[in-house]
Amino acid sequence: GVRGTGAIVKSVIGNPLEKAVLKDTGYILQSSNTVVAKDGESKADLPKLLKIHHRFAFSSRLKRMTTLLTEDGGDDVWAVTKGAPETIKELLTADSIPANYDAVYKQQMMLGRRVLA
Repeated sequence: GVRGTGAIVKSVIGNPLEKAVLKDTGYILQSSNTVVAKDGESKADLPKLLKIHHRFAFSSRLKRMTTLLTEDGGDDVWAVTKGAPETIKELLTADSIPANYDAVYKQQMMLGRRVLA
């Protein structure tokens, strides 16, 4: 999700983790509801533009937050979710969970790092 970010005078402010995710994935926040690929950085299989339709704020009860978005020109709605690794694991199919999933997130937590899945 892109919940904790906002566009102000061509710079993004907000959650440092979410800013880093945007940067590392090759996307920029064009407006509060539009994410676009940086020129020349979009991979062929990734969308050039994403429209954010709704943000469900983080819920401490659910231990996750979700953003609904569509690819420009597409009809499919994507639900992009982040949250506590143990919570997200419950939403995944068994064959999509890496064998080292638990070990990796628990090791990162032991190092004092903030871990989201």
